Amino acid sequence: LVKALATSFHGHWDQFGPEFISSPTDVGTPTDSATPVGLTWYRANTFEKSANLNAPVSTHLLCKICDKIHNPCKNDGVCQVGGNCKCRRGTFGALCQIRSFQLCPQIAAHFGDGFGKKALGGFSGTYGLFQFGDTSVNGRAVYIENRSQRALFAYCKNEHAWTFTILVDLLGEGVSISDFVYTKFDPCANWTAISPDTDSYDITAVGANWLVRQDQRESAGIPFDFFLLWCSDCTQNKNPCNGAGRCGPNGKCSCDNGRYGLTCSIQESCAEVILDLSSERFEQFVSSRYNLLHRGSSGRVVLYEKPVYYSGQSSIYNASSAMKHFVIIFFAGHRWHAAHTQSFPAFRNGT
Repeated sequence: LVKALATSFHGHWDQFGPEFISSPTDVGTPTDSATPVGLTWYRANTFEKSANLNAPVSTHLLCKICDKIHNPCKNDGVCQVGGNCKCRRGTFGALCQIRSFQLCPQIAAHFGDGFGKKALGGFSGTYGLFQFGDTSVNGRAVYIENRSQRALFAYCKNEHAWTFTILVDLLGEGVSISDFVYTKFDPCANWTAISPDTDSYDITAVGANWLVRQDQRESAGIPFDFFLLWCSDCTQNKNPCNGAGRCGPNGKCSCDNGRYGLTCSIQESCAEVILDLSSERFEQFVSSRYNLLHRGSSGRVVLYEKPVYYSGQSSIYNASSAMKHFVIIFFAGHRWHAAHTQSFPAFRNGT
């Protein structure tokens, strides 16, 4: 191919079928350039029929390497040594040229079980824009888990996809999240979940059909049993919090008493849950009645936007600590769980 192009190609006599044809490049005019940038492109059915000049496509080509004079960064971006633009907050792209879509300041993700040891339901919840210094990785936004600050969504250029990475095993002792993200974090390595192929700067454009990797040694993933990702910013909704809460400046809903969920869409919960005596009891559990757990006058205890129930009677008596233990039923991101409080390390001494 190289030899043919360099020695014998003729734009008229050679047979070739372009998929797209640019607008004209005329000598002595501003369009006369050594690179095909700044042109309008059209889809061509065949070369003989030429381009359909009435239907330009929205594709544009850019020179990736910035130059302060001839190819400056857009939107107040700074051209750094090496020809890379450093974009200000809210702008993206090789030349900081993208600011046409409204970047969601907070996303929500709901994970299915995953597979094997990848019980990912606990990572369900909201993820906020990571805002520290340069707020992008690979030219796109980074979202960090609000609950624990130990999981990230970011973009991987090598895979042309967004990835989800759990940081617990990656952070070194004494290393801050901010230092790690901008010096050591690679969204293409050690990821747990990956989106469909996309070049989008908006992660919500790929809100479903993600894959989960069962083992870090594997290069590919398999489909989730369930996964959904969406923009969870109540300030962008016409009916924020479904009329059952207050939308805060951080984009989060503060639900009225008795309403649950990220958008306060879940109705009043049952005040008391009992075992159906026509079926078997939970093995090992004495309790048959469960009431909503309250935190004094502060209201109900809520985990993952759902209430917690506790047994109304003691199910275990720990003689060594002289403290009573109870059964609690709680939601952990994807499934409800019933467990003795004694099974929680933090509560084994009745604390």
